[in-house]
Amino acid sequence: MLERNELARALTELPDDLLLETERTARSGKVIKFRRLIAAAAAIALLAVTAGAVSAGITWSQSRKTAEEVIQRFGAIYEDYYQTPDGILDFEKLEFNLPLEVVELPEENMARLEGLVRTRWNLSQQTEEVQELDFYLQNYKGHYISAEMPHNSFGTLTDVEDMLGITLDVPDTLRQAIQADPEGHDNMVWVRLYAGARDAQSVPEPAKIEIRFQLTGYAGNGQATGTITVALSEEAAREGMLVESYSYEKEGPFWQEEQTVGGYAVNLYGNDPEEGFDGSAGAVYASGGIGYHISGSWSGNMSSYLWDLPFYDNAKEIVLSLLVEAE
Repeated sequence: MLERNELARALTELPDDLLLETERTARSGKVIKFRRLIAAAAAIALLAVTAGAVSAGITWSQSRKTAEEVIQRFGAIYEDYYQTPDGILDFEKLEFNLPLEVVELPEENMARLEGLVRTRWNLSQQTEEVQELDFYLQNYKGHYISAEMPHNSFGTLTDVEDMLGITLDVPDTLRQAIQADPEGHDNMVWVRLYAGARDAQSVPEPAKIEIRFQLTGYAGNGQATGTITVALSEEAAREGMLVESYSYEKEGPFWQEEQTVGGYAVNLYGNDPEEGFDGSAGAVYASGGIGYHISGSWSGNMSSYLWDLPFYDNAKEIVLSLLVEAE
């Protein structure tokens, strides 16, 4: 079974979407603990599907998923964790959609992204016609290049803001936590650029920026992750930011609530796991047309505790600690 630090290291080796929040990745055939990959929240509800709306136009839906559906979607799950004498129990899926608006970057910063896309497109055209691109960015002292693999080359959110020429609306506590680098625990920030073309002859144009972070050394019995989505095109804004979370039946029922914490009006979600099972929670909000998701995972397994770091009673406490005002 992958322990937390082993998973954190494994995440840096994934060639596809990063698994910090939601989001949608698990390499086919790789047997891993499913909840940890998707920052899951919450378990089985009695209704098959429910839907609702929260503040700032954020919508959500809730549905029940069988183990077979989950395995088909993500390739594999860790059966020692999910197996019962009666087989693998069901899951519940919670999905949020955050409305986005087109963010106008300063001309110089947008031109930089366009240049990166153009260079990548020219290389891709040598082997096949490409209308859509997505790739990671690396920062070398203010000089940016594209990369296939995710790299922790944006050490702080300020580095990302400098590249984009905008200010992100995140709590100071989260900024400080991302910037901190406890000895032996790497906090990571990845940036991925998506681009699309209007037709086969056109050079793709920047459409969306995804910023993902992982605070591996934040808690002795958990960690925090998150995603920030910046729409650069009308199409990306219409699509919005999708946040998906899953919970195994023994990880407890869903709860949702709206709170104002540290000046941020957020929709909180999470689960209440049975003893020995893991918990997760998250907060979603939109500000200035940009979507934000902060999530926390909490371990119910004593063997994965890191005794030199702070302890939290549940995943919700981890999330709330990143939203409160900095001391």
